[in-house]
Amino acid sequence: MGGTTLPYTRIIKGQKIDVTKERAWGDTYSTPSAKPQIFQGSGGGFAKLNPTPAYQIGISGVNTFRAIDLLKYAGKRGYTLNPSPKVNTGTGSGRNVPDVSANSDGRTGYATFISVNLGKVHHQAWMVAGGTSYATPQMAAANAVINSGLSEPVGFWNPQIYRFAVEPDTPFTTLNSAKDNNNLYYTGQPGKLYNQATGLGTVNFEKLFNKFNRQS
Repeated sequence: MGGTTLPYTRIIKGQKIDVTKERAWGDTYSTPSAKPQIFQGSGGGFAKLNPTPAYQIGISGVNTFRAIDLLKYAGKRGYTLNPSPKVNTGTGSGRNVPDVSANSDGRTGYATFISVNLGKVHHQAWMVAGGTSYATPQMAAANAVINSGLSEPVGFWNPQIYRFAVEPDTPFTTLNSAKDNNNLYYTGQPGKLYNQATGLGTVNFEKLFNKFNRQS
């Protein structure tokens, strides 16, 4: 499951942060400090132990990549931003991940109620949080809702969604820009359907339901 950031404008530590479009989640924009730190973002890449599945073969962007060396390792203190990041392009092999993406950035995330005992003190609070751990259960819930409207369960999504991705009325919005669209390493691949930052992109669930419904 890949993560994205929704558009937002906010003042953070006296600096205006302006994310103008949905993009891959790789948060170097709201934490521009020069001090070493841990940056948040989603994962992606190529599996070493699992070969490229048949349903991914032939999809443009699969087994190719574009990446950018944004971060420099600063030891136990974390990472700093590379002032002159190098762009890397090439090929890979194995199961490409993720398949699809959804909003995961804590800056544009989800209202969460926390209730916890810390020693003898009970704390309760609302907070806004994010992560692909929020996006993944949403995808499972969407699958349940889709199944509730069909005559039989959808079954294994992946061979079906990759087939849908190449059709004219695709239910996916590809986030393939190479600029301001990375997960801290992988970026979009302009003109291609797939990238290792956001997979096939974000999902229009109404269109996806209609796709499944036509073949049920």
